[in-house]
Amino acid sequence: MLRMSKRAVLFLIVVMALSLAAHAKAAEPAKVLKISIATASNTGVYYIMGAGMSKVLNDHLKGSMTVTVEATQGGVANVRLLNSKKIDTAIIASDVVNDAVKGHGVFKTATPMSGLFSLHKSYQHFVVLKNSPLKSIKDFKGKRVVTGEAGSGNEMKNKNILAALGLTYDDIKPMRLSPSEGADALKDGQADVLLLALGLPATDVMSLSSTTDIRLIPMTDEEVKTVTTKLPYFNPISIPANTYKGITTDIKSVSLPAAFVCRQDLPGDVTYRITKTLLDNWSEMLSVHASAKDVTLKSAPVMNVPLHPGAAKYFKEIGLIK
Repeated sequence: MLRMSKRAVLFLIVVMALSLAAHAKAAEPAKVLKISIATASNTGVYYIMGAGMSKVLNDHLKGSMTVTVEATQGGVANVRLLNSKKIDTAIIASDVVNDAVKGHGVFKTATPMSGLFSLHKSYQHFVVLKNSPLKSIKDFKGKRVVTGEAGSGNEMKNKNILAALGLTYDDIKPMRLSPSEGADALKDGQADVLLLALGLPATDVMSLSSTTDIRLIPMTDEEVKTVTTKLPYFNPISIPANTYKGITTDIKSVSLPAAFVCRQDLPGDVTYRITKTLLDNWSEMLSVHASAKDVTLKSAPVMNVPLHPGAAKYFKEIGLIK
């Protein structure tokens, strides 16, 4: 009978151990990356869009990435969540992004972030009851005005628009409520006017108009020019007739795009996969919300914050940027 030397036995043990370790490692399931999308209140367009985007990503990246949508207090809160690394990506209005990266307004210091792509337009609404005596923005003086949740991107936007038109919080009675709470307050006679900027159609305005007669106060040409001059991230636009029940004429207003942004430290391969998967399959978003049609490949890379290298790689591949 052949005898093996101690050295040969030891060698075989090592080989077997390495073989078992390699097999065990190969058998281990691949790690699934967890990514979060911060949005806004769960009745708003941001949340609806974020939920749709997470579904597209989960459907197409199953096994390698799990994406969750988070309801938040909106843009300003999302900036702070990004900065503290409590979330990975976020939908934020471009005016909030502008102030955040520059350290302006409510942001005392600059908050670094990167862009993935530009999303839908948010249309400015000035909503009153049909029998309201308010006919113009100038009539808001001394009235109960729903400006958005305290510290939200909606409030920041509304405050900036009013200031551009010569109205401060000292001139009105601000009510810091969410869009859904504001709609209820208007319906119940507890508020005089509801201000909000959302994609079309805005869910809370749709719900309100289905049970209550409302009007949208149009901006004058001069007001549009003033706002777009002082706040250049806004653009002239009209809310089309029949977007809401009972409103049969186009309503002059302003809009700005929402931005899909992320933390700068996310790996490039991750942001590439997110950007490519969403935009290559954007047709699936068209049934999620009507505002998804605003997103085109041509408009997607146009942002007021630098693109993340992973997103830029995708847009270079399809020839949209150099």
